[in-house]
Amino acid sequence: MSLARLSFLGSDLFGNIAKIIRENREANRVTWTYSAESYEGKTDRRPISPGDKAIVAYDELPLRIRTLDFTKPTGEFEVDLAPTLASPGKGFDGLKPAKISWKTNDRTIQVEMQHPAGKDQFVLDANFPFLLRERTAYDGTHWKMKNSIKADPRKYLRNGDRERAWKDPMLRHPE
Repeated sequence: MSLARLSFLGSDLFGNIAKIIRENREANRVTWTYSAESYEGKTDRRPISPGDKAIVAYDELPLRIRTLDFTKPTGEFEVDLAPTLASPGKGFDGLKPAKISWKTNDRTIQVEMQHPAGKDQFVLDANFPFLLRERTAYDGTHWKMKNSIKADPRKYLRNGDRERAWKDPMLRHPE
């Protein structure tokens, strides 16, 4: 799995900002492009030079870490990390080296990513679909899943169905 396109659209007091990282596939070659457009009419478009490591965008980490090959109890590898697009700055300061490692136990998988800004930590369920239970970002932001269910939304369309779904123990993911 690889990122095809990642975009951020936002606004501030003065206007809108759009940032995009896009993958371009051409005859056995993959290149990346960063572009940003602002309300001031400024456009920043530049190629991202891929090295020999995989490119991972910071904003795609919650999904991307769930696609790692967890058949081994531990592992680590290096990637080139693209900065978040949701930052207030308009510039792209290039790819930074990062190291992703993981350890598994009976119930969880602990994933850690070390990068120049700090360390991000993730806690996943040990079994597929490797639900993201907890995340601590390098800036101290902490996220923890309170609860989740696996339900076919087509079966829960009427008033009161939401409450009925939360009460059904068969729909809950194992804790």
